[in-house]
Amino acid sequence: MSGQSSTNAVLDTAAPSKGKAFAALLTADLLSIHVGIEQKQYCLHRNLLFSQSSFFEQAANKRSTDSDDAPLILDEVQVAPFELFVEWLYRGTIQPMSADAKFSGGSGHGELYFLAGEWKMENLQNTVMDSVITWCRDHCGRVDDKTIRIIFNHDDPSPPLRQFVVRQAAHFLSTSDWATEEDEWRKLIDIGGDFGFEVMKVLRDPSRRKIKSPGDQPSCDFHRHADGKRCDGKK
Repeated sequence: MSGQSSTNAVLDTAAPSKGKAFAALLTADLLSIHVGIEQKQYCLHRNLLFSQSSFFEQAANKRSTDSDDAPLILDEVQVAPFELFVEWLYRGTIQPMSADAKFSGGSGHGELYFLAGEWKMENLQNTVMDSVITWCRDHCGRVDDKTIRIIFNHDDPSPPLRQFVVRQAAHFLSTSDWATEEDEWRKLIDIGGDFGFEVMKVLRDPSRRKIKSPGDQPSCDFHRHADGKRCDGKK
């Protein structure tokens, strides 16, 4: 197909960097992408997109048309998380979560975390995770019970996000008063299953005198790194 990426489709390179290497990715053709049920159009640099995940190159190659100008249809992807993705693609950052935001499977950040997993974009997942940790630390944000159920029912059996919500729930249960937070206690306890088991393991761990809020832990504790290397401290 014309406009074929001159770079290899790399699974999860680092977030786009500035400079000559980044500029070189902006010289190819644009790819039109229609997103969501509203089919909102985005025109993104083909090489830049393909350099970050093979998902987009494979999807573009599978389009049922002979025209290279035909749009890539992502009708199952919501607009809000895709716009956060576009911001990350060109700037290497995403918009922080506000004080009144909710992290849920249907929110921009929540949905983007799962999409990044499907697209095999490790660094994008880590960027979203950093935003969640900051929201937890600076705004006392807490993932609700409905979202925890979504996280534990997701296809990925061991994302760092699972570890995060387990630690957050264990910290809440160990520091809050059940008499004043009975409703929240019941919501968490009612989840049960693997989530309940993991929370109990943290609560009963004899090596932990005090359970830290995950917002006070190094953000890399909740990152994914295929090469096994950790980040440097908090973000």
